Amino acid sequence: MMKAATRISRGAGIVVLAIVFALNGLASNRKSRVFNAQFEAVWTAAAEVAKDAFLTDQTSKEQGRLRFRSGPFRGYRFDVMIVEAGAGKTRVELELRTNLRGIEKDAWRNADRYLTLIAQRLQRGAK
Repeated sequence: MMKAATRISRGAGIVVLAIVFALNGLASNRKSRVFNAQFEAVWTAAAEVAKDAFLTDQTSKEQGRLRFRSGPFRGYRFDVMIVEAGAGKTRVELELRTNLRGIEKDAWRNADRYLTLIAQRLQRGAK
């Protein structure tokens, strides 16, 4: 009788943890950076970086949106919104879309890499 109770409580605990992780993972996470550059320059750099260093899924310059993945296999999907943020400034907002909380840290390394590559491309263009 004791073994059955232990199995049931252990199984229930695993189910509860799985639900908690699933609900946490379904929530989206965001990161953003403001660049000291006009929308056109940031859009061009952002679209080129997504195309050159990642796998681009969708782009819409009119809406200031693009979507890319970090790779074909264990890839993470990012939705990007590019908006003017005042005089000569543009904000790039990244939203990580994944349902696995455990891989989130690795995914954000890819997001940081994306933002760094945009900054580098903008610096090259400014010189």
